[in-house]
Amino acid sequence: MVGVSEPTGEESGEPADERAPNVGAEGVRQYLRWGALVGFALLAVVASVGLYTSIGAVIDVWIGDRFQPIARAVFNFAVLCVAAIGVAALLRR
Repeated sequence: MVGVSEPTGEESGEPADERAPNVGAEGVRQYLRWGALVGFALLAVVASVGLYTSIGAVIDVWIGDRFQPIARAVFNFAVLCVAAIGVAALLRR
């Protein structure tokens, strides 16, 4: 009928537990794996930013002012190549 809907949840008298998704032990393990993956990915991002800035500081200290732009360009190109290889590997899957 138009305008009439099925009763859900409290309206139908069903307890709230029966409407909740049933997540088994394997489902919980999968959620924990995804959580760990996200945590490790964030840790890797923070470490990568730290490494990138530290290498920039090393270039400032060890390489003369005249050659710093060249060294930074080579380093940035290497980072770009690694990122491109990673993206290509992920797109192949």
